[in-house]
Amino acid sequence: MSSVMPAEWERHEATWLAWPHNARDWPGKFAPIPWLYAEIVRRIAEGESVRLLVGDAAGEKKARAVLQKAHVPLERVQMLRIPTDRGWTRDSGPLFVRRGGERAIAHFKFNAWAKYRDWKRDARIPERAAKALRLPLLDTGGVVLEGGAIDVNGRGSILVTEECLLDAEVQVRNPGFGKNDYQKVFTEVLGAPNAIWLGSRPEVVALPMPQPVFFAGQRLPASYANFYLANAAVLVPVFTDPADRTALGILAELFGDRPVIGIPARDLLWGLGTLHCLSQQEPVANLTSQTSEGQPAAR
Repeated sequence: MSSVMPAEWERHEATWLAWPHNARDWPGKFAPIPWLYAEIVRRIAEGESVRLLVGDAAGEKKARAVLQKAHVPLERVQMLRIPTDRGWTRDSGPLFVRRGGERAIAHFKFNAWAKYRDWKRDARIPERAAKALRLPLLDTGGVVLEGGAIDVNGRGSILVTEECLLDAEVQVRNPGFGKNDYQKVFTEVLGAPNAIWLGSRPEVVALPMPQPVFFAGQRLPASYANFYLANAAVLVPVFTDPADRTALGILAELFGDRPVIGIPARDLLWGLGTLHCLSQQEPVANLTSQTSEGQPAAR
């Protein structure tokens, strides 16, 4: 049976996040991170449930205390005691697909971007998520694929980059893999036979860049393109930069079906990612809650 991965802009059942606990992800700047997460959770919970990975009872207690102080509606948050190494759920979290109208989770491997040694907890998130939701776990043959390395439209096309997936020297995901090998996986697992490998020349909408952000001598990846499409809003990282307003205006014109909200993200940058990197969408369980075009139903 063929499967297809729905697009991020299709209606969600929930968003998956992992509560921050690894201070090494934000060395010297960890203190404000849980409070930033609380704001992200609060905004997402306005339109969908949040499945929050908390690791253990102690982690759940810490998360619950911060969320309560931030006035997050806890009835919209499901705490899942699934241990993690890091909080970058876009790459390590479950990738949901549909098979004949039913949902499943594609079991891609995760190797911490072929960069870090602590990845074994993150690598087990998909199987533990499948168990928690009682969903099938699809065998992908041990292929390494991060959610942040792809973008799908849910209608047969997938956007990928050569720099990420075909790196044969520095951060090697799948030794010996070429475009044809990936194409087979994209088609059979994600329902995307049309792969667009960047750099090709797609039509693009230009976003401004904020002024460079540095910390401890390192330039950080400040970008408005790391936004997340939640049910109730488009959450956009902002950086107390003059270009913030311009970027929010451009995105507001593109996404007319939901408000565009800026989330202060300068502190998140020290982890080398922001909103999209932290989140992973779970499509609705019931297809009748979507319009026939696959866009979010009226709320």
